[in-house]
Amino acid sequence: AGASGDTRAAVEVFVRQMIAGRQLNVMGPAGMVQVRCSMDSDLKALHLTAQDGSGREVRLNTIKAVHTGPEALQLGLEGVAVDDLCATVELDTGDCVTFRFPDEAEMARFAGCMRVFVSVRRQ
Repeated sequence: AGASGDTRAAVEVFVRQMIAGRQLNVMGPAGMVQVRCSMDSDLKALHLTAQDGSGREVRLNTIKAVHTGPEALQLGLEGVAVDDLCATVELDTGDCVTFRFPDEAEMARFAGCMRVFVSVRRQ
C-alpha cells in the first residue's frame, strides 16, 4: 500500500476516534484540562465538552491554521505552556485551542488530519 495507504489508514483511525469522541487534554492559563472532543459525522465541526458540561463548537471553516509544538508561541498565547506534544488550533477570531497529546505520533496525526479537513472546508 505504501505511504498513501499508511496515510489513509491514519486518517480513517482519526475519523473513527473523533466521530466516536475521545478525551483530549487542552492547555490553558490554569493548566491542563481534560475535555471530550468529537466531530460530527460530516466532519464540519469539532465539539469540545468540559467536565462541568460546558461546551464549545469549532466549525472547521473558521480554523485559520493548525500549529505544532513551539511554533504556536508566535501567537502570543498568554500563560499557555506549549511544548513538542502540543497542537494549537488558531481560529479566524484570533482565539486558539491548544491540545496536548501523550506522544508526538498522536499529535502529528491530529495536526495532519485537521489540516487536511480544514483545507477542504475553507475552499
